[in-house]
Parts: sequence; structure tokens; C-alpha cells
Amino acid sequence: MKKFSFIILHYNTFKETINCIECIKKLEYYDEVKIIIVNNNSTDDSLSKLKKIYNSSEIDFLDSEYNAGFAKGNNLGYSLAKHKYNSKFVICLNSDVYIKQIDFLSLIEAEFEDNQFDLLGPKISTLDGDNQNPVKYIHDTNKKVNRTLFLNKLRYIKSFLPEKYKNKKNYQKKTTEKQRMFNIPLHGACIIIGPKYISKHEYLFYPDTFLYGEEDILYYLSKINNEKLVYSPFLKVIHAEDASTNNEFGTENGKKKRFVLKHSENSLKILKLLIKKYS
Repeated sequence: MKKFSFIILHYNTFKETINCIECIKKLEYYDEVKIIIVNNNSTDDSLSKLKKIYNSSEIDFLDSEYNAGFAKGNNLGYSLAKHKYNSKFVICLNSDVYIKQIDFLSLIEAEFEDNQFDLLGPKISTLDGDNQNPVKYIHDTNKKVNRTLFLNKLRYIKSFLPEKYKNKKNYQKKTTEKQRMFNIPLHGACIIIGPKYISKHEYLFYPDTFLYGEEDILYYLSKINNEKLVYSPFLKVIHAEDASTNNEFGTENGKKKRFVLKHSENSLKILKLLIKKYS
């Protein structure tokens, strides 16, 4: 039994995964931690290199036979944390997320004692200083879903245009929420799952998506199930962002954009079916 289980989804991100693990190993109460690496059928030799560095008693490696995507990959680790280690808290985080607070685990327990959360989201700082939590725009109605599906068709066409014909990104003011917020959408790069949620659910993310849109579905289903979502700015992580997709596509922004749009569209269509089901 381990009080805390960390799930790290790994795909061709050797350096990032190493950094993520080493941050966890520096935490207070590390002896109460289990780290679960879910290898999403990496196409390089990163898994074999990780296994040489970390023995099996220290870290569990789950090697998927195919790239199961974000939701199913994380759900594999969640199932192990729930059934094998009977963990009170499960922390699901991307391989490019780094924890610098050595009292991170104590802060989780304090937040649970105060707020009895089902799902908890920390402050997620990007390298340019933005805070990704809570999610700024969420699809929780069919109107919003349909609007984005239409815009994504235009974005797909635009992705083939030369860079000089593309509009520059509009400057957006960086956000840094300083107060706790309740029942708001949480970013999927780092989510802490509480004991009540673990006891009720066999998976964390809705398993039918491959990549992108998981936060929308998680938020929608959590509202249906009356679960308590909490954002706490007192827990803090750093998110280097898009390590796996950057390794996959490099500087080919158009190809990467089309990859994102394709899987985002599939996830939004699944969300539409769920909204219809529960309306």
C-alpha cells in the first residue's frame, strides 16, 4: 500500500521523464510514494534507458502494446494505483511537469482536510509565466461544441497556408489566479484525485478519446456526478508543455496543428454524444 501514487504518461520524452521523476524523489514523505510510468509504446529507446536507471522495485513500468493515447494511457496507471497500491491520493501528471515544492504531498493532505475535494488542480505555470489552471474556455454545451467544430474546419484549411499568410497570435494577458476556486474545469497536465473519487470510479478520464479535450469531458461528467473540483494556487507545478508532440513533429507547425485539430474534433464529437445522453 502506498498513500500517494504518481502516474507519468511517457512517450519519447526521456529527458523530461527523468526530470519529472527526480523532482518527485526529492519530495518529503517519498517513502509513501509509488511512481507508475505508463509507456505509450514509445518509438525510441527511451523505455529501455529508463529501466536501466530505475529498478522495478522503485518504479512500476507499464508498457502498452500500442499508443493508447492520453485518456486510456493514464487510466492504465490509475487502475494500478487504485487496485494494486490502494492509494489514498493519485497524482496524474504529464512527463514534462516538474514539482519544486518539497512539501507538495503535505499540501495535498491539507487541501483535502480543508475542502474534501474529489479532484484538485494546482497552479500550473508555463515557461513563459502563464497559469493554465483553471481552464479558460470549456465546452459544456452543444452550442460551444458546434462553434469550435466549425472554427476548426477553417483552422485546418489555414494550416496549409504559408506562414506569411497566417495571422499573428493576439497577445493575451497572462492569468495568475490567487484564490481557491471551486467546481471549475481543471487542466489535465496535473490532476490530483482524492479518495472519494477513487472509490467511486474505475477510470479517471473518459476512455473513448485519444488526445485533447479530456478536460471538457471530465468537467462535464463531474458536474453530472456532483463531484467537487478545487483549484488551489498554493500547490504549484511547472509545465514545459507539448514535449511529446514537439518530439514527434519538430518544427513542422502545420502538421502538428492538423494532428491537434483531428483529435480535438474526435473528442468534441464524443462530448456531443455525452451531452445528448445526459440532456
